[in-house]
Amino acid sequence: MFCNLVLSGRLKLENEISRLQRELNSVYNSKSWMLTSPVRALSKSIFGDWNSTRRKIIRRILQRRNNATINAIPLRLHSAPAIEAIVSQRFGTTKFTVVDERHNFSAPSFCREMLFLKSEIGQNTAGHDIEPITTIFSSYPAPISGDITRIEWLTQNYDLAVDWFMRALSGMEVMSCDVFDTVMLRHNESEAERNFHICEYIVQTLRDTAIGAPLKHVDAEALLLMRASAMNLTYGARPAVQGCREGSIKDVVTNIALTIGGGSELASRMLECELDYEATHCLFSNAPLIEAMCRFKRLGGKVLLVSDMYLHQEHIRVLLSKVAPNSLPHIDNIYSSADTVISKRSGLLFPRLAQMGAFPPCATLHIGDSFSSDIQKAREAGMNALYLPIFRHELRMRQASLARMIQTFDRVGVDIRTWAKV
Repeated sequence: MFCNLVLSGRLKLENEISRLQRELNSVYNSKSWMLTSPVRALSKSIFGDWNSTRRKIIRRILQRRNNATINAIPLRLHSAPAIEAIVSQRFGTTKFTVVDERHNFSAPSFCREMLFLKSEIGQNTAGHDIEPITTIFSSYPAPISGDITRIEWLTQNYDLAVDWFMRALSGMEVMSCDVFDTVMLRHNESEAERNFHICEYIVQTLRDTAIGAPLKHVDAEALLLMRASAMNLTYGARPAVQGCREGSIKDVVTNIALTIGGGSELASRMLECELDYEATHCLFSNAPLIEAMCRFKRLGGKVLLVSDMYLHQEHIRVLLSKVAPNSLPHIDNIYSSADTVISKRSGLLFPRLAQMGAFPPCATLHIGDSFSSDIQKAREAGMNALYLPIFRHELRMRQASLARMIQTFDRVGVDIRTWAKV
């Protein structure tokens, strides 16, 4: 069935391409096109290729913004001497200036130093490989080998990691954490491949049940494409709040169930299957962070989870109950953009929560894996921040996973590049 749909769609696409090609040929063969040809040639010789010029302008603008962003990133307190010594030893130069140190950026994240150094000394490192600098200026308090994952590193350095988190939380009243790839760490498949396996699990689990009868003629590939379409629809159809839009997994499963002739009960079972698969196969507890969370709570602190996600608060609680059940008693509240619609990445969620009295920004430490959403936006809201980035080796694994998925669908003539993510 899936192949027939693909072939039918491909035939329609080929017919449309042929029609457009005929129209283009008619334009090229028209008298007006031939008469204006000298004018176009003259314009190009005078002004050059506009697309090339436009790309150069965009590159320059982005470079200026990149430099401005990097130079605005504050360094960890007392880190300048260490940077100077290492740079002098590795590159034989001390020609750089350390940006001012801000005490309220209490998080010991060396990633900022690494970014700063790449910007400042990049012009004076001819013949040297700049890449190893990331192993020196890691955002973690211990060396990271090339092929290790965060789960392995946190397991091997459990006590060190707990102490690191607790030192970062010193003097704080509120601990705020991102959820996915922070409190719960994901395995290293791409989002596209993970969703494909979720669709496989849904089909295998429900196909032979009375509720799942509409799935009998649907395979995992078709279900994944329906999911992508439904996800795009929910992001566009939900009412915007302050210019922000966010998806909802409830809308996604409802849309799929109705598309294949099911009802609300089938949608509920599909959602249960998705959460079950995520908890069983995709998520792992960040044990040192959760231990720090428990200690911080016992010391009288407040713990919040803040996530940009299409899963609602109740779904995140379900996942935590299965993946990290010992964390739930210590969590005061969970905020998801699926509920609030406004998100961290928009820069509006943190100020909104502060206005609601959820936390005092200057006494709050936010921990997350996204530099833009969790670090930059938290700092803009006056909060402290601790960067917990995904290891480069893990990113390469996820990129390879995405490439496999794209290749798999390319073989049947379906381009998933517009929505498939790492």
